[in-house]
Amino acid sequence: MHAKRLAHEIFEMNPPEPFEPHVSLMYGDIDEALKRDIAAELGGSIDASFTANAVQLVLATADRPVGAWNVLAERPLGSRRPSGSAEETGRTAV
Repeated sequence: MHAKRLAHEIFEMNPPEPFEPHVSLMYGDIDEALKRDIAAELGGSIDASFTANAVQLVLATADRPVGAWNVLAERPLGSRRPSGSAEETGRTAV
């Protein structure tokens, strides 16, 4: 976190945006009103759980559809040995 703040200061990108880790459940060019309606319908939260077995580094930009995102690396969670590529494992970017 300190390095990010320092980089923002050096490159005059003040103030730095707060770091907010998250899990995205919806991707795409979705109307803001629709997003608000869906969130309201869900009561502002989802009573669900999941287990993450791997983490992926994905090259994604707002101007590319989700299907065109590229998985650059994948690593299993809870293990030190690297897994194969997304294509080898059959996993898709999430």
